[in-house]
Amino acid sequence: MDDQERIQDALQHEEHAVRLYRQYQREADDERLQEMFEQFAMNESWHAAALRQKLEDLESKNEQK
Repeated sequence: MDDQERIQDALQHEEHAVRLYRQYQREADDERLQEMFEQFAMNESWHAAALRQKLEDLESKNEQK
């Protein structure tokens, strides 16, 4: 597995985590839990965005070769 594959794999996990936390947020009865899951989803979204950017950087770098 190369770095690009690792980033793609990590991105899939982050995107799955976002969907899962948003589902938990919608399903939770407790308002504090809803807020916590929403924060978790936001954090995972930031991670996913960073991974997407890194993936784009790598793809751009590979195209220049």
